[in-house]
Amino acid sequence: MAARRGYVHTVFDFITQWISGSPVTYPVISALAVLDIIGIVPAETVVITATLIALHGDLWVVGVAAAAVVGALVGDNILYLIGQYGGGRLVNYLFRSDRSRQRLDWARRRMHRHRNVIIIGGRFLPGGRTVVMFAAGTLRVPWRRFILADVVAVVLWAGYHVGATVAFGEAFSGKPWLTLLLSVAVGITLGAAAEVIRRFSERQNQQA
Repeated sequence: MAARRGYVHTVFDFITQWISGSPVTYPVISALAVLDIIGIVPAETVVITATLIALHGDLWVVGVAAAAVVGALVGDNILYLIGQYGGGRLVNYLFRSDRSRQRLDWARRRMHRHRNVIIIGGRFLPGGRTVVMFAAGTLRVPWRRFILADVVAVVLWAGYHVGATVAFGEAFSGKPWLTLLLSVAVGITLGAAAEVIRRFSERQNQQA
């Protein structure tokens, strides 16, 4: 955990150098959110940093959220397209380890019956976003269905991080790793809630 915190602080300081009060910051936020697909720049830390700056009046909070949503959507669609058209060789290259292969297989199995739950919940889990979006592409999930679930996912994701930072800005200042921990809890909660709703709907349809 200490190593994870140190890494997040390092990334936080790096991002702070890129994010300022300039209007150019909004496309920078979107671009950094896209780069999250390769795991170098945590998109959550980007959103937290930009929101903290916005709280001091240098940026527009709604603009930060909108930029994060745009970047997240673009990144998710890139992963989806790579999964759809990348082919088996790319899958073997990106998911070489047994652990990563198990995560991909898990996402594929769940995608068949719990597509919306997995797409929404996966965005809040560390590493879940990459595996889930890629799995949706490999399974040829219709793009219209994918994008509807993904829009809900990224709006909830961006809204959560911006809203939590606005509400607890002082607590998160200098401690961006706190929202990463809360993000995991939110992802699990959303996934569980969506599953309960799905099962309830199935029972209602069976009784109708």
